[in-house]
Amino acid sequence: MEKKPNEWRMYIAAMQEYVDKGWVEEVHPSAEEGKVWYLPHHAVIRGTDSMKKCRVVFDGSASYQGLSLNDLLDPGSALQNDLVSILLRYRRLRFAVQADVEATFLQTELQQEDRDFVCFL
Repeated sequence: MEKKPNEWRMYIAAMQEYVDKGWVEEVHPSAEEGKVWYLPHHAVIRGTDSMKKCRVVFDGSASYQGLSLNDLLDPGSALQNDLVSILLRYRRLRFAVQADVEATFLQTELQQEDRDFVCFL
């Protein structure tokens, strides 16, 4: 990122947008008590020179001392519908609606006691 200052500025702006929208909260380092997990993150830059877009990617599969955040999470049951049944329903009805919810993961609110496990620097 140091060699590409434009992309670095885009990355900083993306992080600031997360703070401004209330998707992340700033925590003072002295407030950290108990168990804390830090997620590594990096930028993914897509698009042409005139229309570049920066997306921050967090890596829950990165391991520390043999464990990753993904290893420690309970996957629970699948909440998504079966793809075949979705496609068959599209054929049955005259009209269909679809949506792409932007930044879904970032808008998922965590319980207060779980937030220390998704920290990042």
